[in-house]
Formats: sequence, C-alpha cells, structure tokens
Amino acid sequence: MSDGLFVQLSSQAWSQYKTVTSRDDSYLKLLDPKYQTFLSVAGKVDAAMGKLTTPPKSDQISPVADAVTLLESAQNGIVQVLEKFVQMDAQAVSSAGTINQKSISDKNKQEQGFDQDFRLAIDGVVYQAQVRISAASADV
Repeated sequence: MSDGLFVQLSSQAWSQYKTVTSRDDSYLKLLDPKYQTFLSVAGKVDAAMGKLTTPPKSDQISPVADAVTLLESAQNGIVQVLEKFVQMDAQAVSSAGTINQKSISDKNKQEQGFDQDFRLAIDGVVYQAQVRISAASADV
C-alpha cells in the first residue's frame, strides 16, 4: 500500500528540510523524534480519512477529528523544538569568540530561515487535514 497524502506531504517537508539545512546532530537529534511522531500521526490521519465514505457518515467523523487533533499536538512538538533552536543559536553566538560571532550569527539566520520553511510546510499539512475534516463534517 502506498503512503497517504498526509504521510507524503510530511515526508516531502522533512526531506526538503534535511536537504537544505546544515544543522548539526545536536539539533537534529532533538527534532527527529518530534518529526517521527508527526509522521506517525499523519499516517493515522490518512487511515482515518481513508475510511470515510461518500458522503461520510456521522460516526466516521469523530476518528478523523481525533486524528487531526493528535496531528495538531504533534505539530506543536515540532514548533517547540524549532523555538528551542533559536535559543541554542543565541547561546552559540554568545559563547563564540568575538571574531566568529558575525559569521555564526549569519549562518544561524540562514538556518532559522530553513527552520521556518519546514515549520510552514508542517503547518500546511495540518491545515490540509483541518480543511478536509471540515469539508467532510459539512457533508454529514
């Protein structure tokens, strides 16, 4: 069986992020478990949405809504880690020698841009799930 839409979108976001970021392992080790949770929940959203009939029955909406709520929670886990990255970046700049501070700061700004792109992609996955559950609920 091929991956569902939400797993595919999540995987694409992660793949793109891993392609562009040069964050070291200390950062990625914090983010990877949160992403894996998100990916797992995206699979649950796909599975729940796959059980919807056309038109959906009212008893089919609750499992989808529950899965979307879990996806939102997993999204928050990713956001919290990305926010921690900003703090880690600031610490790296402040602990660097004066000569290195500007180059480290510039690199961190670039990395934070990649972090933001990843966050927006994950937000987009959640938004798509929210739109689909809203549409399915309206059809009941």
